[in-house]
Amino acid sequence: MEVFDSSTIEIFPMRTLNMNNNLEKLQQKKIIKTLQQHSVAYEWEYTDMKEIIPKSCIHRIYIEESCRPTI
Repeated sequence: MEVFDSSTIEIFPMRTLNMNNNLEKLQQKKIIKTLQQHSVAYEWEYTDMKEIIPKSCIHRIYIEESCRPTI
C-alpha cells in the first residue's frame, strides 16, 4: 500500500481536511477554492448530516488483548 504524506489544511475556521502533499500547489489551491465556493454542499461532520443516523456511521473493530497483528 502506498503511503501519502499529508498536511492539515484549514478551509474555514474549524473546518479542516487532510491534503496530499504530493499534489501540485495549483491543484491544492483549486481544491481549496472549490470547497470554499461550494461549502453548503458539503457536510463536515456526521452530526451535520440530517438524514444519517450517527450510530450507522460509526466503525468499530473489537480486538482481543491477547491478539497480535500479523504481517
